[in-house]
Amino acid sequence: IAPNAITLLGLISSFLSTILTFIYNPLLDTSCPRWLCIFTGFSILFYQTLDNMDGKQARRTNSSSPLGLLFDHGCDAINTGLLSVSMSSVFGTGWNIKLFLSFYIGFVTFYIQTWEEYYTGAMILPILNGPSDGLFLISIFSFFTSFVGSQYWQNPSIELPLQLNDICNDKCREFLNITTNSYNNNYYISPFQLIVVVGVFWATVIIVSQVSAVFRMIKKSNRKDLVNAILDLLPITSFFLSIFIWCNISSIALTNYPFIATAYICAVFTEIVVHVMLMHVTKDKTKPLHRYLAYLTILLPIGSIIDKSYNLQFELVLIVSLSIIAVFVTSLLIYKICKEVSEALGIYILVLGKRYQSSKLK
Repeated sequence: IAPNAITLLGLISSFLSTILTFIYNPLLDTSCPRWLCIFTGFSILFYQTLDNMDGKQARRTNSSSPLGLLFDHGCDAINTGLLSVSMSSVFGTGWNIKLFLSFYIGFVTFYIQTWEEYYTGAMILPILNGPSDGLFLISIFSFFTSFVGSQYWQNPSIELPLQLNDICNDKCREFLNITTNSYNNNYYISPFQLIVVVGVFWATVIIVSQVSAVFRMIKKSNRKDLVNAILDLLPITSFFLSIFIWCNISSIALTNYPFIATAYICAVFTEIVVHVMLMHVTKDKTKPLHRYLAYLTILLPIGSIIDKSYNLQFELVLIVSLSIIAVFVTSLLIYKICKEVSEALGIYILVLGKRYQSSKLK
């Protein structure tokens, strides 16, 4: 069996888990069926296992290739978005801003890891990392949820050891969704909030350390690359901030059209990650200013503001149009990369063996 076929099989299991989530818990609330939590946990472990097997299979069959590297990273990028939806269902977050905490932990760290690999030439994972420890941990959370139910994660049952009156005002507590016990005026958070605090903190530590490592290496070797490295962070920064602001101020983004919004977010993220990985494999210069899908995202919060001011349907037209464009462009990009690389190397995408001797390699 071809390594890429193994990778694709793992991704199909993640797609199936997400589809079942859309069918049986479309609101991503605490009514998630317990059997769905078990299935989500097994699909995560299944994907992780196959994701580790594809590289070993490639080395065993002597079929390692740049196409396999691109295919693997592309599937990982897509899976990151799918997992965000599935785990939001397990935790019972609903379609709200809590979903973006998963996006931050998954999307931003994944992009920075790919960006670091582009400049250092090696993938250096921290001691605790998403591809191994993170996936295993959230699978354990899924299995645990099948016993206690999704409502466990949203129940404010953890008492904070600090009196927050002096360091956190009412607006801050409202934003963080910190509840107060009317009997003793103590403050409580839910297990999900605790996980988010730890996850966001650790993700931020990893991001800062990786960015610092790249900047230190560039300063020692070629200072001219420093500007390019900073510009490479522009697409993910512009994209993530735009969708964060949009979903905070929009009245329809995650309430009326959550599936369309999620498809758009995942498609744009996959496009910008695949671009960096493609440039890494081909030893070419990245083109951060050409990541038009990421920059078009800024139109969404603008459209939301226009709708609130003039009561138009501009935002709806924007999200539908941009989603269709993003999914089409990203799908076409992946297809063209797989086709051109496989033809250049004279290999099949999902089958072992050479199909012909490429004229480009003669």
